[in-house]
This record gives sequence, C-alpha cells and structure tokens, in this order.
Amino acid sequence: CIICVIVFQYPEPARLGEHMGWPAWVYSTVLAFAIIFRTALAYRRFWEGVTASMKMLSLWRSAYASLLGFVDASLEEHKSRGNDEIVEELLAARKRLLHWFSLLFAVAVQTLQWREE
Repeated sequence: CIICVIVFQYPEPARLGEHMGWPAWVYSTVLAFAIIFRTALAYRRFWEGVTASMKMLSLWRSAYASLLGFVDASLEEHKSRGNDEIVEELLAARKRLLHWFSLLFAVAVQTLQWREE
C-alpha cells in the first residue's frame, strides 16, 4: 500500500531502493497468486453449479418420460379393452403430469435465477 502511495505521489518514474525491491516483488507475487486462486475457485464453483443444475433437470425429464411411458402403455391397454372412462382419466392424468412437471421446471429455474435486490 505504501508503494502505491509513493508511485501516485510522484508521477515521474520512481525507482525503489535496493532494500525495497524484494518486498514489492513478494507482495505482488502473493497478490497475483491470491487473485488467480480466487478466480479459479469461483470458476470451478460456477461450473459445478451448472453441472448440478443440468443433472437435476435431466433427471426430472427422465422421470417425466418414464411416467409418460407408463401412462401411454396403460392408455393402449385400456383402449383395446374399451374402457372409455379409464382412458379419459388417463388422458387427464397425462395433462396433469405435463402441467406439474412444467411448474416444477419453472420454479426450479426461477429459484436458480432469483437474486435479492
């Protein structure tokens, strides 16, 4: 910090004495290391968050596809047997599943984007 004051106080090129060169070099090296370390840590945390979010959304998509497969298989079975009431219930359940999973995705994305202002 003292070096910064000296440099700004005297705009002409300032030469540090022989005894001040070494501490300035150590200070700048430690500062550079700290900045690089913090940046790398933030970058790694960001990508961990992105990876976890994508995994969460893909697992929900997989769960929806599995449920839809069961509903579609039941629809075909009940259509072939002529159970019209159950077919109507299954179609309503299919629409409800789509609605619920859409809301689940929307709330999750909104929660990830939420910022306190």
